[in-house]
Amino acid sequence: MILQALHRSVDAESGPELREYGSLFIVLLASRLLGELVIDGFEATRGLLSDALAPQLVGAVVYAALGLTVLGAAYAARRRLRPTRTAPERHELFTLAGATAMLLLFGAYLLHGAVDLPAFPGDVVGSLLAGGVTAGAGLLYASSRGIDLRIGTPKRDALPAAALTILIAALAGVGWVVALEVGGNPVFRPTFVGVFAPEPQLRISELLWNAVLPNLCVGVGLGVLYNGAVQEELRDRVGTAAGTAAVTALIGVTAWGSGEFSRTVDAPPTVVRATVVVFLAVLAAMLAIRATRILQQRRDAVATPIAAASASALLVSLALIVASAFRWYPPGFVASGVSYAVVGAAACVGYERSRSVWAPALAFAAYLFVVDPDVALHVSRALL
Repeated sequence: MILQALHRSVDAESGPELREYGSLFIVLLASRLLGELVIDGFEATRGLLSDALAPQLVGAVVYAALGLTVLGAAYAARRRLRPTRTAPERHELFTLAGATAMLLLFGAYLLHGAVDLPAFPGDVVGSLLAGGVTAGAGLLYASSRGIDLRIGTPKRDALPAAALTILIAALAGVGWVVALEVGGNPVFRPTFVGVFAPEPQLRISELLWNAVLPNLCVGVGLGVLYNGAVQEELRDRVGTAAGTAAVTALIGVTAWGSGEFSRTVDAPPTVVRATVVVFLAVLAAMLAIRATRILQQRRDAVATPIAAASASALLVSLALIVASAFRWYPPGFVASGVSYAVVGAAACVGYERSRSVWAPALAFAAYLFVVDPDVALHVSRALL
């Protein structure tokens, strides 16, 4: 049934072959399932380690692992951006990594003995794992498909477009926060704040651990997978406009489907939920490709990425609004889906304009940062 639906949506002459969409479906599904598995395993492991071992030792290992991960990612990015002929040998890399890990472990252990730090810093570890799985799926997909990931920073003439992309994503998050506040969402109207308890203060250290770094990790993962890998392949196969429209629909429907299951009391198992969401998202991407190609053929003109992404985000938003009349979606849910569609469109256009994954990655991170509960509460207080 699934293959028949996919075959009816796109024929072999007007788009990529069916197996291309099958590969996309598999990598997106694997990314979601593996991400949830890793997070669940991390939560279980965190509870066991916290009960069995001393917090100072656990914290030292966690912080050392975080530091080593950051250094490893920085080294890999530098090697890719500035390749040299005299690369260090494998045994030299292992020796350097081992020595660095021991130094980080020793320093983190001393730091935890001198400063009162949590063993697991906020949501950084979980978000790093989630973002790492998503980015890893993008890297594997790009490697298997022969896609050149554009991880370099945007060129100087593309910086305004990248900055505008991030700004639009942040404003979309602000719009969602305002919609929730106007609708009287209890998350932003705590019962005891301002009555029996003082207004919560926004501390820089807590903001860094609980909002900036976690959302940055997730944003980088989303930018690498959806824009650096998927969009880069689709733009080569179906054209820039069709690829932009497809990924915009892919992101919007994925967010919609994930939210739909999160509000369902008797939700099906994780595998079923992920399969349904990914299938509908890929189907929406295929329909977006087909619609874009048909419109271009009828008008005998090439659509711009802005027009294609805007039309795709508009259609997803309209479908969500129409569905809300039958599914009784609350205004906040509709606002969230619409804002995510806008962010997806901005990220896709920003990637095309900047030709760098950092524009969409920071756009996703900016949106997630604004809608983070710790930040959204203060944004709502400042605006309303």
